[in-house]
This record gives sequence, C-alpha cells and structure tokens, in this order.
Amino acid sequence: MAAVVPDVNKRWSLEYPDLGTEPVPTEPCISPAYFELERERVFKKVWLYVGRVEEIPNLGDWSTEQLKAASQTSCGVLKGLGPQIEWLHSYVTQNKLYCVYNSPNEEMIREHAKQGGFPANSIEEVKEMIGPETAEG
Repeated sequence: MAAVVPDVNKRWSLEYPDLGTEPVPTEPCISPAYFELERERVFKKVWLYVGRVEEIPNLGDWSTEQLKAASQTSCGVLKGLGPQIEWLHSYVTQNKLYCVYNSPNEEMIREHAKQGGFPANSIEEVKEMIGPETAEG
C-alpha cells in the first residue's frame, strides 16, 4: 500500500487562510529601497556596539576553563540587565578582548562591564558592516 503524503501547501492554506496561496513576492528580498527601509526602521533602533575593548595582559594564554568562567560571569550579569542588551560574541587576542553587542546605548555596555568586573577601555558604535560581498555590490 502506498503512503499518503499530505499536500503541505493545502495544510498551510487551511491553517493560515490570511496568508493566501499566491506566490511570495521577491521584491522585498532584493530591492535597495526595501533594504533602506528595513535598515531605517529595524536596525537603526538597536545600536550595534563593538563594545568593550578590554586590555587584559596574556589573555591569549588563558585556559578553556578560564574563558568559560569569564563567559559565565558575563552571561549572569546580562541576565540581570534584561533582554535589551545582547552579547553576540567576542574576539580573543593575546592582550585584548573585543566584545560585540546589540545594545540600546553605550551605558548598558559600561554597566555590564562594571557589574562583571571587566575593564572597558573603549566602546565604539559600529557604523557599517562590510565583507567580501561589499566588493561585489
């Protein structure tokens, strides 16, 4: 006996009739005008900071356990500060730590550093992001 395969398109259209069944427009995905609107209405509301540049001698020699403990401290402080600040990732070099955040302002990042006992030698707002794809556009 052959297996019955449900028609996924019909299932979605029955569950979500407001979505309709027409093809999804591609214009919002490729339009420079839509990109600018999105940038203005979404991304300008949240400041992206490449946050704390911390000068920590011999940081590159820290063990996995030391880095994990520092990360756990950071996450604990962030939990207390609430969802408006988000630590995205950090870059570890031999003597510096570069932390990247989504944050509403510089003060939240400074408060995170203060509560965590981390130095915050410099905080800079990211103005643009570029990569290899920038060369093509």
